[in-house]
Amino acid sequence: MTRKFAGRKDYTISKLETQYWTGEMGNEFSDVPRDQWRWRLLIRTPRFVDGKELKQAAAVLLARGKPPEVKEVELVSIAPSQCVQLLHVGPYQRIGASVAAIRVFAESRGFAFHGLHHEIYLSDPRRVAPEKLKTILREPVRKS
Repeated sequence: MTRKFAGRKDYTISKLETQYWTGEMGNEFSDVPRDQWRWRLLIRTPRFVDGKELKQAAAVLLARGKPPEVKEVELVSIAPSQCVQLLHVGPYQRIGASVAAIRVFAESRGFAFHGLHHEIYLSDPRRVAPEKLKTILREPVRKS
């Protein structure tokens, strides 16, 4: 909103995304208890937003009483890679079955998972019934 109020180039905030892993980044996580998962929340941000603006935004939020964790937000570039993705419709608790289906599909074509599990949340769970939630599941792959 700082850009908008300053009369500078504005943009639409993208959907929330998450990457998950365990141990070393990219390890299998489906058989690991959730409390041992590591994760990173993502919101796509245009390239014209820079680190200086991010620090200024954190300072404003801190001044408004937000928690000190706002200083931990960083701009990260994610290199594009080959992946298999699927639109999962249903509750988050059933995502494991969809990931298993993606694995079968990838392996049947000579690919193996390689990289971080990535989810893009298209629905707001506060407004959409669990059976109607839409989530893009993305698994980076490479030739086996």
